[in-house]
Amino acid sequence: MTMASKANNSKKHRIIGAGLSGLSAAINFANRGEKVEIHESREAVGMQFHPNYQVLLKESPDTPSSEAGAKEYLNRWGLNPKFTFKDAKKFICSTEKRDFTISLKEPLPLILRGGDNSLERGLAKEAEDLGVEFKFKSRPKPKAGDILATGPKRTDMVAFGAYYENSDFPRDQFLYMHDEKYSPRGWYLYVIPMDDDTIKIMNCCSKPYAKQVRKLLYKAVEEREILKNIVDGAKPTGTVGGQGGVDFPKTAIKDGVYHTGEAAGFQDPWRGFGMNYAIESGALAQRAISDSLDYDKLWKKQFHQRKKADEKDLKLIRDAMGLDFSDEELEKLPFIRPEDVPDVVEYAKSKRDSLGGPCPERQVPDFKLNLPEDSVYADFDQGTKGNSQVSTTMAFVRLM
Repeated sequence: MTMASKANNSKKHRIIGAGLSGLSAAINFANRGEKVEIHESREAVGMQFHPNYQVLLKESPDTPSSEAGAKEYLNRWGLNPKFTFKDAKKFICSTEKRDFTISLKEPLPLILRGGDNSLERGLAKEAEDLGVEFKFKSRPKPKAGDILATGPKRTDMVAFGAYYENSDFPRDQFLYMHDEKYSPRGWYLYVIPMDDDTIKIMNCCSKPYAKQVRKLLYKAVEEREILKNIVDGAKPTGTVGGQGGVDFPKTAIKDGVYHTGEAAGFQDPWRGFGMNYAIESGALAQRAISDSLDYDKLWKKQFHQRKKADEKDLKLIRDAMGLDFSDEELEKLPFIRPEDVPDVVEYAKSKRDSLGGPCPERQVPDFKLNLPEDSVYADFDQGTKGNSQVSTTMAFVRLM
């Protein structure tokens, strides 16, 4: 075990917010023998969520399968909680035109967030066992040296979901739907099993559609055949909502305060998945404080490939489409409104329609195959002669 310096051991670190990034930082401090206290504005850990399952992405596309599991990933970041998760082995992909099932080469971890047995509660228990001090119903003003892990500071994406009773939907699968009619601007809707009797249908949209996301969800359930079959006339037993913000800053240290997770703006700009960013930024903030390292350099190196989506490609797209964004603005991944590029949108939609939707279909032409007369096979009616055996290839060649 790496031991902390005497200076670090004598100081009590303060973390504001007991979400994933705050708990990640606290546990890593405690693993070094350093004192730490967490201030949480709510009465307990994990109360910012209704219980729900969320996807944990691979740390990197190059991460080998043996290291891509939920527990392996958390161990790699100094965490060893007990919590509930399940591995999805298949998912149903739904486009505007068709639905099909995809078998995953590697199981995709679905992590329980919020409530009993959640990742938050597991991390809190691990922190308590290590001596971390919790102060609930407390949210002090941050000061230099603190870690601020209080969640999103802005809204760029919203989500609304409903729970339904359903025991027929496969428990090792989820549904992932892309349909501009219900989840505009490339966002998505998904169906995920919660327990043996309940599923959750969640719709995700960008900020301009925040006021419509609820209506669009119920509209999809009413109109999309696959969702109608899943719900089968049932009424929602409960609802859930959320929001997120993306703002990768030039610096995540402001007035000496270390910002982590969504408090810093760390979030997946493409799909809204934020667990990796929260866990990793919390651990990196701890590392920076304990070892006197540059926090900004640490998180920029870790998140660079994820957030850039290849900066050169973004610049090429900007220039090709004639968009008026500076290089600095591109780093914040600004929204491109359809009314800004009507010709491009019209062209893209026409091409997508000509291909049969977002996922092209292979068009196989009809043709009639005329089989040869039975006499062609006459040489083989009596089988092979003598002790010799004819291989499939030899027989085929003789037929030809």
